[in-house]
Amino acid sequence: MLDSQSVWYDDANPFHRLLTASQEGNYEQIRHLRHSGVNINRANETGLTALIVAFVANNAQSCQMLLENGAKIDQKDIGGYTALHLTTSIETTNVLLQYINDDNKKELINAKTKYGRTPLHDAALHGPAEKVLVLLTNEALVDAEDLSGSNVSSLYCFTFGYGRYYDN
Repeated sequence: MLDSQSVWYDDANPFHRLLTASQEGNYEQIRHLRHSGVNINRANETGLTALIVAFVANNAQSCQMLLENGAKIDQKDIGGYTALHLTTSIETTNVLLQYINDDNKKELINAKTKYGRTPLHDAALHGPAEKVLVLLTNEALVDAEDLSGSNVSSLYCFTFGYGRYYDN
């Protein structure tokens, strides 16, 4: 269970059990809850869905199972973040990219949060560097600016130490 869920968590609630199972990779529990009618696309008060929780936990197997069972990849939390924004694992990033079709690829790859950040912004800030490369090869816009005016190039250079300015 994510720390942010603890205030609202109720073990008797099947949806809450789905969130926990998605985070922990409890496939039998996910399967059981799905077959008992729990909506895998339901969001909690902060917009967390089972898929977003699985991606935050970087649990590739949970992500795969949820996507195979109809989890929506374009759902956003209250900050406007999608699963692609929140994953910090190249493995889970690649799992998600398998489920993005060409019709909406550019839109999902470049989805903006309420702060104007794209998944590429977050990858440049939090890594891994491989995620930056994967997003760039999948039509991520390198010149997209967030609300503060930062673009991906400046964030990446700052995060990974390239292009530092030195006083002489």
